[in-house]
Parts: sequence; C-alpha cells; structure tokens
Amino acid sequence: MIVTERKPFDKIVSVSRWLIFGVVALVINLPILSTVMTSFKKTGDINTSPPVFLFEPTLKHYAEVLGSGRTDFPSYILNSLVIGTGGSLIAILVSFPAAYAIVRHGVGRSWLLPLVTNIRTLPLIIYAIPIYLMYQLVGLLDSLDWHDPNLGDDQHTGRAGLFCWLHAGSSA
Repeated sequence: MIVTERKPFDKIVSVSRWLIFGVVALVINLPILSTVMTSFKKTGDINTSPPVFLFEPTLKHYAEVLGSGRTDFPSYILNSLVIGTGGSLIAILVSFPAAYAIVRHGVGRSWLLPLVTNIRTLPLIIYAIPIYLMYQLVGLLDSLDWHDPNLGDDQHTGRAGLFCWLHAGSSA
C-alpha cells in the first residue's frame, strides 16, 4: 500500500469546499429555516416589520394547532395522506402499463418519452392558468368545496408522466 502525504494546499481546498457547501446549503434552506423560526415567534413578533431575528421562542402556536379542539388537525392530516397516496397509486397504475408498452413494444418511444420529459421541465404553475380558464368556462370556479388547491389536476397528470418516464428509463 502506498501512502501519500497530504500537502497543506489539499487541506485548504478541502476546508474551502466544505465552507462553500455549508453556505450553499444555508442559502438553499433559508426559506425553510425562516418558516421554522417564525413558527416559534409570538404573534406580535410575526407581524412586526422589519422582521425580528432575536426573539423569545414559544410553543403557543403548536399547542393551539395540536392540542386545542378548535382545529380538526388529525382529519386534515388523514385527508392529505389519503389524497396523496391515492394520487400516487393512480399514477403508478397508469404508468406501469405505459412504461411496459414503451420498453417492450416501442409504442411512443420516439415521441412520448421526449414529450413527457419536456412537460416535466416546465414549472407546474404554468398549468394553473389553463386549468383556471377551463374551470371558469365550465362554471366551476368557487363551486367545489372539496377541491384542495394544493392537489391540483396538473400534479396528478405530471406525476403519471414522471412515473412512466422513470419506469421506461429503468427498464431499458
């Protein structure tokens, strides 16, 4: 076994890489960190402008959501789990046969996979305007009490296309 001695320059490069990694990770996670910090602020500190960075943390908001009977938090979580799991299962059930047909029989290989890949590169918010216009055209705006805006139709179709692309790519 050959052992090479590390040069001081290698150590500087290694430390600088970790520092850059740490700064990039902090910048990328800044919105999440800000949200978590805000959840521990008192209501008065949340509403102040400019924002307060040094504050006395409190668990009042967590106790209100999780402990008081004013919100039906467990049913909201159950609803999200059912909708998310159901949407994912539907996407998998649709994408497996499509991926099989693409890989085994070549159906849509030349046009379907590039189409799905290009659709997935667009941000999902781009689909919001056409969906809004379709709802408006049919008269469904503000008429569906059960519709969750966080689970819009664009996410289910995009999820099925993504699964189809992943299954076809992994089977080829």
